[in-house]
Amino acid sequence: EAYPKHQINILRAAVMLAKVGGVIVYSTCTLNPEENELVVSSALRQFPLKLECPEDSPLKIGAHGLIGGTGLRSVEAQGIQRFDLDREKCFPDCSAFFCARFRKLRSFR
Repeated sequence: EAYPKHQINILRAAVMLAKVGGVIVYSTCTLNPEENELVVSSALRQFPLKLECPEDSPLKIGAHGLIGGTGLRSVEAQGIQRFDLDREKCFPDCSAFFCARFRKLRSFR
């Protein structure tokens, strides 16, 4: 319950420190939507950020972000990567990763 509040505060600090046009990567080691998509949705509403879709890559593991109940639109969910490593059988000692790449659009204080 407390993790999303801490995570949005960490993102706030990153937004304040990043230069305009800079990249901020938000990543977790869980697939919990409260710590992932809901934090991303909140960040998009609170801060001058836009999501950037991952570059096309020949290495295709993972999936796009969730839409239902997260506040994200389909196009935003496509800019998110969820990696269920248990299902992908890539790394036996890891279970999941989540990653969103933002670009800072304007100054924020």
